[in-house]
Parts: sequence; structure tokens; C-alpha cells
Amino acid sequence: MFLNFWSGDLAMRKYQQLLLVVVSVVSVVALLFYHHEYHRLRYVLSVLNFFGKPSENLQCPTINETSLWHRVNGFSSPVPTWVTVGDNHYVYSAFWERKNVVIVATGPANGGFSGRNSYQCEIWLEGKEEPIPGRLSTSVIGGQKKKKVGFQGYVLTCVVEKQISLVPEEISIWRTQDKLPAKVTLPVHYFNTKEADVDPESSMTICVLPDESQRVSPSALISFISYYSLLGVTDFILYGGSRYHHVAYELQKHGASISIVPWNFPVSGDGHSELERDCQSRGWPATGNIVVLSLNEFIVPVIHNGLLAMLDDLDAGRKTTSRFQFSTQLFCTNIPDDPGAEPSWPMFMHKTYYDPAAKTGIVNIYRPGVVPINKPLELRTYTVSPSIGAVHKLANCDIPPEASTDSFQYKPQIRRFVSEIMKSGLLNVQVEPRH
Repeated sequence: MFLNFWSGDLAMRKYQQLLLVVVSVVSVVALLFYHHEYHRLRYVLSVLNFFGKPSENLQCPTINETSLWHRVNGFSSPVPTWVTVGDNHYVYSAFWERKNVVIVATGPANGGFSGRNSYQCEIWLEGKEEPIPGRLSTSVIGGQKKKKVGFQGYVLTCVVEKQISLVPEEISIWRTQDKLPAKVTLPVHYFNTKEADVDPESSMTICVLPDESQRVSPSALISFISYYSLLGVTDFILYGGSRYHHVAYELQKHGASISIVPWNFPVSGDGHSELERDCQSRGWPATGNIVVLSLNEFIVPVIHNGLLAMLDDLDAGRKTTSRFQFSTQLFCTNIPDDPGAEPSWPMFMHKTYYDPAAKTGIVNIYRPGVVPINKPLELRTYTVSPSIGAVHKLANCDIPPEASTDSFQYKPQIRRFVSEIMKSGLLNVQVEPRH
């Protein structure tokens, strides 16, 4: 009986030793596997740390904070404002261009800033007690319809005969016929490109028209900025966008260059020509590509993935075209959404049916640096085919009761950007409502 117990105890010890060996082998294998996965994970993390997280860098600009501040401040400072200089004559902003000071102005279509309403000018240099006299010339802003009544935009150019090496600080103008002239002084805007580390040829600015009638929501503005950032736009200037200060602030924290300037156009009309002229002067030479858009207008490339790549291809890389004209197509917001649209998509990507019979205008992308210095009024224009790119404008369509679905055309090209914009770091920015 004792022998039987001893032999059983011996067998139990053998099983325990075998189990211990098995556990040891499994532990060693698990340790080796853990060691391998640990180093593999460290490698992956090092790669991600070097290149950046795709979801965060996909659409956020790479401008450093100092350069971003210079760009945002450079576009919006000094702050412009409409000032009265005479009977129904107004000036808005002044710029240092091609060794002259130019002023964006508006006035009566009949007479303007000439004849008995002619003006004189002088410029001021920083630290100087006496101004330098200049000669003021007037020209009508191009692209406006001729009219005999109402108002139209003007460019006032103060030509300084004396050669100067410094950028003027201010300009004063006054009406020649006044016995006691009331001089109006404007600060001269000049963008120091050395402080903003961005190549003008590889940058693009969108000037956004005031949206007084639309009252676009903050989420719509964020979608607009996200979409165009995806297409390579580097800077945004919101005219009359004071209500979006809190939105701009949040987007700036994520690397977006958004500047806000007041507008408050002083006379009847939208002042589109004056704003477009100001935009060109405000953006150049910091950026080489400039366009004015409303928040419901989206330039959609059909083939290219970016706007600058499209422009370079159209210009064959020569950088000789100074204006690209895009046709506008009216996409109806009062008809059903795209059947494949998902609720999480930005709203403008839901609208893929447009009215081919609607009368629409054109949108110009300008390259101010291409305009010859000795011939500033010459524009070499390229008319872009809708098969290459067009502007999708979202608005209500006039739909007659007898209209059928065949009256509208399906154009879903904008949907090809859905997957990328949904990964956007900007699109997911959360903005708290103003209290």
C-alpha cells in the first residue's frame, strides 16, 4: 500500500514538472511576441510622429504661428473704412503699388472725380514733417457696365514725381476747387512679404463677399473654408464678416489664415467692382492668385485635385495668363438632394442638380503679378471650359409648376472630394455659440 502511494506521488510530480515546462515555454514565446510587437509599434509611432497624423494634417495648413499671424494681420491692417471726401465721393483704402499710391473709391457715374470734382494728393513718409506732393489721376474700375446715373467704382492714382525708397505711411487728398479744403488722410496698406514665409505663386486668396441677405451659419462658413483649403487655397479675407470673428478665431487655432475687414458700403448697390479691386490690391504681392466669391459659390475642378494645378495646366506652366474666367452654374437648393448623399456630408455636397436654363454670370481668378508693369490695364484672359471646371452656385431656382425632373441636369463632380473633406481637421472644428 505504501509503495502504491509512493508511485502515485511520483507520477503527480512528473505531471507538475511537465506542466511547469509547458508554462515556461508559453511564457517565453509570449515574451518574444510582445517584444516583437513592442518594437513594431515604436517604429509605427516614430513614422507617424515624423510625417504627422493623416487625419489632422490632411487639410490644415502648415504655416507656422508667426507666419500665420503676419498673414492674417498683413491682409487686414491697417483697417480700411469708407470716408466721405466730397459731395457723394467716398474713398475706402490706399495701397502702395508700382511706386505709386492707389486709392479705391466710389462716386457718381456722371462726372466722377474729374472736372469740378477733381482732387489733389500728397503722401507722407514715416518720420517726415513735410508731405511730398503728387499728381492725382482717375480711372474707372474695369468690368463695370456703363451708366449715366447712380454710382460706380474708381481708382485714384497718386503719382509722385520725386523718387522715394520708402513705403509711404499715409496719403492725403482734397478737392481742388474748395477754398478751405478739408483734407482726408488714409493709411497706406503694404504687405511685407518677407515676414510671411509663403511663396506667392503657390498661394491663393479668396475674398468673401458680405452675406447680409444670406446670413450664413458658422457651420456653412467652416464647410466653405474646409473645402477650399482642401483645394489649395491658403488665405481667406472676409469682407463685412464681423459676425464671424469667433469662428475665424477657432479656425486660426487650427492653422487657417482668415482675415476680417469691415465693408459698410456707403451708397446703394453692392459695390462688387470696388470690393474686387480692393481684394486684388490687398492680396498682391503676398499671394499670386486671387478670386472674389460668395459663401454659396464653389469652384469645382472636373479633372484636377487642386485649383493651382488646374490653373498651371491651363496656362501650360508659363504664368502668362492674368485672368481665368469660369462660368457659373445654378445648383438648386429647393429640389431633392443627391440620392446618394449622406446626412454627415457638408450641405453643399448634397446639391448636384443644376438648371441649365438659368442666367448666371462669370467668376474671375486673377494673377495680378502677371500684368505688365508698363501696361497695368492689359489682361490676358483664358476662358475655362465647364468640362474642366465651373462654379457651382447654390440658390433657389425658379421652378414652373409644369417643370419635370428632365429640366435639370445631374452633375455630381463635387462628390469626388467627399472622402477627403470628411477627414478634414478643419471641418470638425467645434465653435461655441456666441452668448
